Amino acid sequence: MMKLVLTLFFAWCFVSVSSGQQSEPTGARAKNKKAWNRENTSVKIYHTSEKEIVTGPKARNRKIWKRKDTTHQIITGKKRADVTGPRFKNRKPWQK
Repeated sequence: MMKLVLTLFFAWCFVSVSSGQQSEPTGARAKNKKAWNRENTSVKIYHTSEKEIVTGPKARNRKIWKRKDTTHQIITGKKRADVTGPRFKNRKPWQK
């Protein structure tokens, strides 16, 4: 009788532990997926003083800064090289 009670008790413990709260996946990938779904429901364009920030299906969860006059970039979500930026100014001649 005691063996049966112990066996049932341990079986109940095992089942309760193994079926824990695993309904919502956690971790970086799940958070990225949630953020991607939230960002990519529709295309949003935020206007600032001299630039636009584009998010949406083409931006793929990255906030990409665009110039206002380039509607091609807003549509395609592709960033052309900005040769005037600080990343290019600080380069050595052999890096250009």
